[in-house]
Amino acid sequence: MKTSNVALVLCFLALFALPAPGCGSSSPDGSPGAGGSSPSETGGASATGGTAGSGGHVGGGAGSGGASGQTGGSSGQTGGSSGQTGGSSGNPLDCSETIEVSLVRGSLFFADGTTTVFTSEPDPALGDSALHDEVQLQFYSDATGTFDLADGRNASYQTCEQCILAFEDEDPTNHAPARVFFQVQGTIQVDAATPPLSTSTIRATLTDVTLHEAEIDWQTYQSTLLPKGKCLHLGHVAFDAGCGNGRVDSDEPCDGTDLGGADCQSVGFTDGDLACTSACQLDYSACTGWVCDVADLGTFDGTDIVRHGDSCNGHDRYDASGSGDSCTGYNTAGNEIVYSLTLPPHSSAQIVRSGPIDNALWVTTACDDLRGAACVAGSDAFSTPDSVVVNNADSAPAVFYVVVDAYDDGSGPCGEFDLLVHAVPTVPATWTCSPAYYGAYDVCDCGCGAWDPDCDLPGVKVMGCPNATDICVKPDGTCQSR
Repeated sequence: MKTSNVALVLCFLALFALPAPGCGSSSPDGSPGAGGSSPSETGGASATGGTAGSGGHVGGGAGSGGASGQTGGSSGQTGGSSGQTGGSSGNPLDCSETIEVSLVRGSLFFADGTTTVFTSEPDPALGDSALHDEVQLQFYSDATGTFDLADGRNASYQTCEQCILAFEDEDPTNHAPARVFFQVQGTIQVDAATPPLSTSTIRATLTDVTLHEAEIDWQTYQSTLLPKGKCLHLGHVAFDAGCGNGRVDSDEPCDGTDLGGADCQSVGFTDGDLACTSACQLDYSACTGWVCDVADLGTFDGTDIVRHGDSCNGHDRYDASGSGDSCTGYNTAGNEIVYSLTLPPHSSAQIVRSGPIDNALWVTTACDDLRGAACVAGSDAFSTPDSVVVNNADSAPAVFYVVVDAYDDGSGPCGEFDLLVHAVPTVPATWTCSPAYYGAYDVCDCGCGAWDPDCDLPGVKVMGCPNATDICVKPDGTCQSR
């Protein structure tokens, strides 16, 4: 499967507000990139086939045939090497200018067993030095050895197994890059000790690599080189990133004896000795005196609870990374605000986080669950609000801890948000789509036999209609051509 976002960028290519695993919606058609808001949705956390994309890489429902969710194998792919300028077609590179770059220290960004992505920054900066640039090494194969980046499957982003992308000048408002670059020349040598899918670590050498300015269709993942586009050249780069290299990369809380400056006190305990696990997660087992510092939302009695917050004013303690797999789909190693919420016996509540910043939302049953091991619900959407449903099936009141958590507390998008706790919408008897789609605060699900309350959200995307330009009309939510 393929990734479709810069810092996958945030919600994997959530930085670009592009489709990303776990960042999608309740798309009835299970289109690529629709990460799903419930296990019953195509592409959701428990969906058949996992997160492999149906026509490309990271981002969709299960694909048929081919490795990593690619539809139809190599013979069924479109836009392969013959569509590329340079690469295996043998055409000369058509660069308007070529900039020599190196890579600043790399880090693991995303890993789920079928896809591993590492990120770095180019040096010198591309374009406007005040805007963020990023280089991603994306792996869809566990193979090691030396690979031609411009030959065979690697000649197209739609089919590549070892892929290098660069993003220039990310717009701080919508995270779209001014330019995208894709490989057209060079080799990558992957060390035998670091198969990227199974170790989530990489030791690799890039030799004579050229990235050419390209246009990528984020629905089909087909890459098209732009005539007379800008090029980037990496002569010889040794790339070392991921858990196990003894150095804290940007998305790791620790690595070996490197604890990233943390100690028991900095993460909310009063005493003890902090350690690091072999999976590069902080080990709090020897820490003592936990202090639960939360804002109390009270007991939900069916009346809406509304709060406004700013994660930049919170702590940097929680990260929904669990034991290598996140309840939100991504790590949330930035500042967070934590709330306690009590649910009466045998009751449920829908919790919605909204706002312009990519703050994730996750819920756990333990205040000291700093890594999401007891996570019961999580969402990390970028272009839509995060929405989860929490259930208390017990005969006694239960306390849940609601975490609004940023991706990164450095240059990343912590910021203001609104939090809403309200009753779970009652699904009409005439509703024909998945109940999880109804009132999920994601997209306007149309043609489902009843009006979806999400269709009242401003600027919401219409899903489920035969034509991309169709609109949804009341009262019964039917598709209508413009």
